[in-house]
Amino acid sequence: MPLIDLYKVFAIITALAFGSFANVLIHRIPLNQSIFRPGSHCPACNYFLKWYEKIPLLSFFFLRGKCSNCGSKISSRYPLIELITALCFLPFLTNSSPKENLFVLVIITITISLASIDYQKKILPLGLSFAGIIFVSAFTILHGPYFYLAPQSMLSKSVIVLKNLGLIMFLLDSAVHLCNQFFFKERAEVISSSALHLRSKFLDKNISWVYIGILALILILYLKQKFLFLDYLFAALGLSYLVNEVIFDYFLANKAEQKLDDAEAKKTILGGGDIAMMGFISVSLGYINALFVLLAAFYICFFFLVIAKVKNLWSKSKSQSSKSNAEISFGPALALAMIADMILIRGVM
Repeated sequence: MPLIDLYKVFAIITALAFGSFANVLIHRIPLNQSIFRPGSHCPACNYFLKWYEKIPLLSFFFLRGKCSNCGSKISSRYPLIELITALCFLPFLTNSSPKENLFVLVIITITISLASIDYQKKILPLGLSFAGIIFVSAFTILHGPYFYLAPQSMLSKSVIVLKNLGLIMFLLDSAVHLCNQFFFKERAEVISSSALHLRSKFLDKNISWVYIGILALILILYLKQKFLFLDYLFAALGLSYLVNEVIFDYFLANKAEQKLDDAEAKKTILGGGDIAMMGFISVSLGYINALFVLLAAFYICFFFLVIAKVKNLWSKSKSQSSKSNAEISFGPALALAMIADMILIRGVM
């Protein structure tokens, strides 16, 4: 067998292993459990799996979808996630180096994990998106961007990465805040206790005017064609977000959060998890592709909402007592649009 074919086989096996790790993330993160300890075990009887019971795809079929110790049924999600991860990775095998393949696999694993958690639990864990932001930012600054073109000096790459993060986060954060403030007449936000204590009273009371002021400054600079200054402005915003909210506020400070009740939370346009995932998409693909992904995700959600609406109307026509409200998770739509965009940019269809 040629060496190149052996490499492809090894790469596909590696992708299946990453899919197996994605299953760990999907199961343990919503439960606030460590993703490293304890080892893989049956959730029903806590039996620790042998090495031959952890082979991606194969073990599920050898065990006939049941735990070898207690006979409990193993969810078909496990082989499905492994298979999806490998299939999403296949288009990148022909034109990527091993270093780039590893980078793409990490992005795909995080993306699929976020989509699956949001689909099942209706939450997008901030820690997973933030970890993705830090990983992709570090890789891009050290090795260069993979999905978009940028200058090659260390300073230029750093500015580009931070600009992508700052631009997306500011636009989404300001849009969500202003819409909630002026249309819903409320401050719909989820904020950690450390950020709440650090924020000054002036900024807290006048945050809407801060957003409007920065938007006005951007418009003035755009009209005067001060584009380079805009890059550094958004890079500064991106650095502020990365240091304050991602590293300090989430990973280093107290993780306790103030949350709105369900009635208020439903009024928000995008949740904090959606915005954090958009930050991850932005540093991975660049802000232009990230905006296309956001637009495509809205259309994907709209498509499934129409299907759900038709299904509800059909159910009501058969039974007047049937009553259901369609709820569409935004994370899977973002993930689907993101992976499709990745394949269109660098993959081979």
